[in-house]
Amino acid sequence: MDNRAVTADDSARNAEFEARIARGETIEPKDWMPERYRKQLVRMMSQHAHSEIVGMLPEGTGRALAAFGLTESEAGSDAGATRTTACLDGDQWVVNGSK
Repeated sequence: MDNRAVTADDSARNAEFEARIARGETIEPKDWMPERYRKQLVRMMSQHAHSEIVGMLPEGTGRALAAFGLTESEAGSDAGATRTTACLDGDQWVVNGSK
């Protein structure tokens, strides 16, 4: 639990954040959000990713496993706004971007 004092600025930011949620607006990773909200979001994303990965694991059938991750710090999950690139360099792929 965060024990620091809540300032008037924090209260105003919280109020605006809650208003955005109430309006159904999309909250992007780069947007301000209360720390408790961000921690909960990361926890839920981690649990979801784990269940997706475990659900896709081959069960001795010889099936291949592939993964696709789509988030970037500036683009969120908007596939059209991603900037990461991958180039084949010899027999290896070089990925340039940020997470």
